[in-house]
Amino acid sequence: MKKLFYFFLLAGLIVSCKKQTDDSSTVDSTNNYFPIEIGNTWIYDVDSIGYDDNSGTTVIDSSHHYQYKEIVTENLIDAEGKPMQKLARFYRKNDSDTWASANNWTISRSNLMAQKVQENIRYVKLVFPLNSNSSWNGNMFNNTFSNTYFVEDFDQPATINGTTYDKTLKVSRNSSVNAIEEIRQFEIYARNIGLIYFLSDSINTQPIDSIRTKSRGFRYRLKLKSFQ
Repeated sequence: MKKLFYFFLLAGLIVSCKKQTDDSSTVDSTNNYFPIEIGNTWIYDVDSIGYDDNSGTTVIDSSHHYQYKEIVTENLIDAEGKPMQKLARFYRKNDSDTWASANNWTISRSNLMAQKVQENIRYVKLVFPLNSNSSWNGNMFNNTFSNTYFVEDFDQPATINGTTYDKTLKVSRNSSVNAIEEIRQFEIYARNIGLIYFLSDSINTQPIDSIRTKSRGFRYRLKLKSFQ
């Protein structure tokens, strides 16, 4: 009788443990780094500097400061029957200027990833669940070269454009920084807000002689001004 009692006790514990395991599925909260709700509006300050230097000194060929806005305006269905959102885009010179429209993009978010289609090119911006070891090919759905995205500074505070965010993550891409080129890109996202900062540098430096060099390329900075 004792053996039978312990048998049923053990069986009961196994069933109980299995039920607890089955019922304790965790909900991924990291997808809130990529909001997709209708009405979400982001306004950014943008600085763009171009270099076209043949003189042997650092010369800025063009410098532009303007504002850029994105609004999630509509829920749509893509060609594969999957949900996506229309992203209306606008730009203006400053606060007092009138917004001018640009080409619309689309965004989408599933349990596995967040995507953005820019000028008919699809990029995988984030993968879920996110953590400090996340990495992926951001170009997996387009015909351009493979580009590894990887997460840094996961769930860390950051201050951008004078505003401090409690939880952010940095997504860096393949970079090349050496004596003749400086190519680097990264994005910073904040929980419940989305993209708050984007940096893109592409500078090529070539020698003119033993002393002088010439540089060509650009530096681009996008910083969140407001979100609602």
